[in-house]
Amino acid sequence: MIFLFMKLNWGLHLNFSSLLFSLTYHAIHTRLMLLHDLRNEDGIKSFFQEVTAVNWLRPEADPFLADADFNNIFISGESAGGGIAHHLALKMGPTRINGYILLQPFFGGAERTESEACSHADASASLTLEGSDQCWRMALPVGSTRDDPLANPFGPGGPRWEEVEVGPMVVVVAERDLLRDRGVEYGKRLREFGKKVEVVEIEGAEHGFLSLDSLSPAVDELVAIIKRFVGENLRGL
Repeated sequence: MIFLFMKLNWGLHLNFSSLLFSLTYHAIHTRLMLLHDLRNEDGIKSFFQEVTAVNWLRPEADPFLADADFNNIFISGESAGGGIAHHLALKMGPTRINGYILLQPFFGGAERTESEACSHADASASLTLEGSDQCWRMALPVGSTRDDPLANPFGPGGPRWEEVEVGPMVVVVAERDLLRDRGVEYGKRLREFGKKVEVVEIEGAEHGFLSLDSLSPAVDELVAIIKRFVGENLRGL
């Protein structure tokens, strides 16, 4: 079973449904897509609702999930949903979750990365630096900066990574995404703390490439990445 956290709107719903169909076609047993509306008034702190949802589902599962394998659960999220997947990894650890799939996770920080600083050169980008900053102003508590732990995994007051247990993880970044360097740095830093984290870069892709064209070669590459990661981390087979 894969829990997938994403922004809720009709166009994205169709594209993510296409992704799940592709995963199923390639013999990955995807049973559930959990939609997350990131327009919540409580901002990014609403990820606590997702912890509750994951904990609730197993004992309360509807009949349509009767064939779901609750012994093999993966958490995934795209963009802001990738940030939620990160926070769930901190909250839930490796015991009950096979692995985490972070797709272009929406991390932030007060200091600009190289990919952020150079993003002004790409006027056609789906995510701009101004847009990213605006998202954080709306999502973070009043008075917080982009170094708040909700935005920056390595900011002041963040987790003591040497003491945190995190399950296997793959972080997918896109070459033309202004958030690329943050995803790369996230994987690098976690590996330095001894975590099992892989970073995969999709060449030529930009932020939200799945919502732009669900039939692109980049999405085919993404399906292959997820298929391999899930296959490597299944239990009891």
